[in-house]
This record gives sequence, structure tokens and C-alpha cells, in this order.
Amino acid sequence: MGEVREEWQRLRAALEEEATLSRQSEVVIDGLKRRYVRLSPPDQFAVNALLGEWLLASDSSRRHDARTLVRTFAIASALPQLCELEQRLMRDSAIHAKHELASVRQVIATLTAAADESS
Repeated sequence: MGEVREEWQRLRAALEEEATLSRQSEVVIDGLKRRYVRLSPPDQFAVNALLGEWLLASDSSRRHDARTLVRTFAIASALPQLCELEQRLMRDSAIHAKHELASVRQVIATLTAAADESS
């Protein structure tokens, strides 16, 4: 599992560099999405854990990428980290925190609704 995590760290760094050079920020998330759909179930499990860590990172762009993947692929295992991030953002008075908080709450609501539908 460690290899997959390291691969994803390197992949994101390479995609960030490409996005910076091309001035196209969507390069990162598009590349991560393309790679995620090709993962085996055990590798998805490892990446899902990594995305949970990224949700709590100090880097807002890393949190954004993780949030987008969690929402896109309905990664319910990230709910605890999303709730922790929600609490953290509620204590943050910065304007960007309010926008991120709204996004986090949308993802939580989406994942919760999906879980309710499947039970």
C-alpha cells in the first residue's frame, strides 16, 4: 500500500507542475480522476486513506483535490475527515474558510444522502 501512496504523491506533484506550466489548474484533478478509475480495489482502498489525509492537510489545493475526488467517486470512508475539517473551518474566520466550509458541507450532505439511500 505504501507504494501506491508514494505513487499518488508523485503523480499529484507532477500534475501540479504541469498545471503551473500550462496555466490550466484543471490538469491536476483531471489527471487524478483518470488515474483513480483505473485503480484496483485494494489500491483504491489505499488511495482513499490518502485522500482522507489530504482532506486535513494545511494546503488548501490538496484539500480541494481530495474533496473533489471524494465527491466524484462517493468515497464514504472520508466522512470522518470531512466532519473534522468542517469543525476546523467553523473556527476559522478567514473568508476562504467560509467558502470551503460550504463546499465541505455539500460533500457531507451528498455522501450522507447516498448512504441513506443504500441502507
